[in-house]
Amino acid sequence: MITPVGIFILALIAQGIIGAGLVLSGLSPVMVLPLLLTPVLVFFLTRKLYEQSVSARRVAEHDAVEARREIQNVRLSANKDPLTGLNSRHYVRERLDELLSVATNRGHSLAVLYLDIDYFKEFNEALGHTLGNRILTQMAQRLNSLLKKGDLLGYYGGDEFIIVLPVLHDMMAAEMVARRIFNAMTNPILIDHHQLQVSLSIGIAMGPVDATDSESLLRRAESALKDSKSKGRNAYSFYSQSLNQSASERLKMDQLLRGALERNEFSIVYQAIVSEQGTRLKGFEALIRWSSPELGQVSPSVFIPIAEQIGLISEIGLWVLRESAEQLKLWQSRYDQAIVMSINVSPRQFHDESILPAVKGVISKTGLPPASLQLEVTEGLFLSASERTLNNIRLLKSSGIRLALDDFGTGFSSLSYLNQLPFDVLKIDKSFVDGLENNDKDQAMVMAIISIAHRLSMEVVVEGVETPQQVHVLRELSADALQGYYYSKPVSAREAEARFLSQSGLLNLSESIWDELS
Repeated sequence: MITPVGIFILALIAQGIIGAGLVLSGLSPVMVLPLLLTPVLVFFLTRKLYEQSVSARRVAEHDAVEARREIQNVRLSANKDPLTGLNSRHYVRERLDELLSVATNRGHSLAVLYLDIDYFKEFNEALGHTLGNRILTQMAQRLNSLLKKGDLLGYYGGDEFIIVLPVLHDMMAAEMVARRIFNAMTNPILIDHHQLQVSLSIGIAMGPVDATDSESLLRRAESALKDSKSKGRNAYSFYSQSLNQSASERLKMDQLLRGALERNEFSIVYQAIVSEQGTRLKGFEALIRWSSPELGQVSPSVFIPIAEQIGLISEIGLWVLRESAEQLKLWQSRYDQAIVMSINVSPRQFHDESILPAVKGVISKTGLPPASLQLEVTEGLFLSASERTLNNIRLLKSSGIRLALDDFGTGFSSLSYLNQLPFDVLKIDKSFVDGLENNDKDQAMVMAIISIAHRLSMEVVVEGVETPQQVHVLRELSADALQGYYYSKPVSAREAEARFLSQSGLLNLSESIWDELS
């Protein structure tokens, strides 16, 4: 009879742990039975089983180590942004919750700085996404160099960065960091042969005063960021309760603006542009106005940027173009064929492929001479001057349209663009005219601008003219045309026609306007 040990060995053979041939090869059943009972064989088989169990345990331990390493790698990749090498959005939020808890328990403050690169979309369109990514990586390096140990810097996606200052005693410390960032941004970013002057807008929220959780605090910092951008960018703002109300008002304005065209809430006013002697009308500038039943009169400086952000600017711009062109056609048929209508065009409209067929369609429908329409663009165009934008400008010029550069000297001035782009008119901003009669430096600046423009065969229109003294100086400086309250505020089409296109003389009118102003 086979002993329990023999049964154990047979079971091992059946399970393949040891080979049957090892025991049974060449043996008769009679010879097998003693072997099954041999202690030596029991020792051998036990040792074999032990070695296999050790090997299996080592494999399992190795697999466990590899699994832990893989988990760590996944966790690390989730915590780091692959492009910038900074902390990821997920990690920033997770860590911010921890820091807020510490700040609350220990009774100190922390600050969240929400940073956004100004005009990054325009840089991307002009330079391409590859160079855009290099702007992001250089920005990450520059910001990282400005922070001290313990501060948290993360890339939040798009063109946004987050800085967390974990231990502060007052808002002034956060403000000092913001100023340090702005000072660092005065140095341009160098990418290949491009020297880029990049600026930031910053929103700042304080925890746990403004919020006690990461999601709410980041949202409040973002509200402050939007406030900074509304101030003209390259600025910082602290969150305040009033910004919640501002955000609500902004949402309401978005909704009302989307239906303003259909509800006929827009209108156009016209400001005269006269010859330097003030004796001849040269044309008008068409200016849009929005009268909302709910919001009242809304300034273009408020609703135009919103229209750009929500994608309505091309639709609104086309409406202004059509309405002012129809009005010009009416005036030309009644009075003077020589007058020109100047129409403001957003840089984003110039980038839109539809602008050329839209302008050509208006000319075809109205029958206007192309040169009687003048499209004005501000220097912000230079920040988004992609090849498509430049090509659209050249095509518009080749179709006979006049082009004017508005607010010259107040933004991204570039004399090279004056030579490269086919502008017909350069408009000097009001900021150069205020106090002109008493400021020799401003006079020298205006004289230099006029001289450059004339050498480039461009006409010069000076805006913001309000006094007879300014008129006198500008005549001496050889300005070609003048525009401002000295001659007329922007007025309705009916009033513009009565003042400038009827029998009333410009000289008498300007004197009466000045009497009112003085």
